[in-house]
Amino acid sequence: MMATDNLRTKRLKNIIIILFFNTIPLFAFSNDKKEQPTFHGTIKKDGKPVGFDSITIQYMKPFSPIGTVSSKEYVVTDANGNFSFKLPKFGQPIKMIVNIRIKNKKLRLNDGYLVEASDNIRIDITKTESSAFAEFYGHGAEKYNITNGLYDLVREFIEKRTGLKLFRPDSLSKKLVSFNGLTEKYEKIKQNIINHSKLDDKMKKMISYEFGNFHSLWSTAYRKYFYYTYRNNQELQSLIKNSFNENKDRFSYENDSLMIHCRNYFLDIANREAIDLLINSPSSTISSVSFYDSIKTKYSGLLRERLMANFFIGNVGVIEGFQMNNLVHDSLMLEAEKYMTISFVKKIYSDKLRLSAGKELFNSSFIALNGNKVSTESLVGKVVLIDMWALGCSWCAVFHKMFHQDVYPLLKDNKDFIYLSINSDEDPKRWEMGLKQGIYTSFEYLNVSTGKLGTAHPFLKHYNIQSLPFLLLIDKKGKIHSNNFGEMRDIAMVVQKLLNQ
Repeated sequence: MMATDNLRTKRLKNIIIILFFNTIPLFAFSNDKKEQPTFHGTIKKDGKPVGFDSITIQYMKPFSPIGTVSSKEYVVTDANGNFSFKLPKFGQPIKMIVNIRIKNKKLRLNDGYLVEASDNIRIDITKTESSAFAEFYGHGAEKYNITNGLYDLVREFIEKRTGLKLFRPDSLSKKLVSFNGLTEKYEKIKQNIINHSKLDDKMKKMISYEFGNFHSLWSTAYRKYFYYTYRNNQELQSLIKNSFNENKDRFSYENDSLMIHCRNYFLDIANREAIDLLINSPSSTISSVSFYDSIKTKYSGLLRERLMANFFIGNVGVIEGFQMNNLVHDSLMLEAEKYMTISFVKKIYSDKLRLSAGKELFNSSFIALNGNKVSTESLVGKVVLIDMWALGCSWCAVFHKMFHQDVYPLLKDNKDFIYLSINSDEDPKRWEMGLKQGIYTSFEYLNVSTGKLGTAHPFLKHYNIQSLPFLLLIDKKGKIHSNNFGEMRDIAMVVQKLLNQ
């Protein structure tokens, strides 16, 4: 622990020095020249350049809904460890995520960074055996180094929160008071760091919303202790509920138009609304209607549009206790279409509506392990769970593990149930590798592939599939029943219900 603290202190001192010498950027929401963000730098390990190393840069078009595919730039260092890259020209700030390779695994540098069009940044990346950190210099670098500092602050906060031992029921009331005070303290430290920077007022606010969100950590902790830790103790649940309601306004930001540029913060807003509904529900459940009404009435303009798009496209806000009625959910999605104003979001939203309950499944053919074609039309008469995956998709592996352990044993002996496992990799060797690994699919399923078409397959294009895993439940009539799923036990119940029809 002492070595970690020393490293952190040294790093924070470096950040302060860097902030002092950096030039100060002008905020560029509207930029006629549409400058292109430019980055260059080096990767070192043990003080020596790391040649022919790789970096993956992820970013998304401004206002892209969560649940859609991010763009990527793959960067390789030269023999001296140097690299450079540029991001596309956007008129709005965007979120950039930097992934470093450590022992053939990707490691994300913090939780990403906000990028402005005028940024001209040098990145010095230092790698160790198990971690990496970056220091930033140049025009626009101050906000990157502040983000690094806030990330360290969050880790420190989490350590302090753990030390309160809120998972133990003794003196819980006093512990909650201490936790509320801790949250307020670290929020003030964060604001002090940001306010003493030379960033303009707009960027200060955006950094505050997007990074080091102690308000979000506060509400997420209350959700955990209410729904899990003390689920079977009504007295302590009531205590948690009262504390949450007394302090929720204290630990929230007022609505601000600048929030529309803060991708992470939309996750925080949606989860906060869901947590509020969960804790204050007599049955500790959330309905699509109550969540939708909360967003619709509390927010307006682009804030509401982004929240609606994230909910219906990316299931953002669907947490523990969310009761999903697919017909109701789809009717709400149809109603919310009127709030979509951004052209490319409207297109994604329209494509998502094709997945509404009751619509016939788009007929497509895939390649089976024996080389034969399998059409979805040939599966009519069966209840089909479609699971589309690709090699390297971590959430695909998570879903498969949970489903195969908890649900599949209940369904595998029913001849009217088919698990259609679709691999979307273009290279058949990747499909073969994924099969052998056994973490994405099982030989017990009906395994098929999109073949050389990969993500250009008509099925993916028809439904504009933007992220994996892609899950779809089809009834015996070949019609869509659901593409929204709650907990694993809910999937088993719904499938069993369709089998009995």
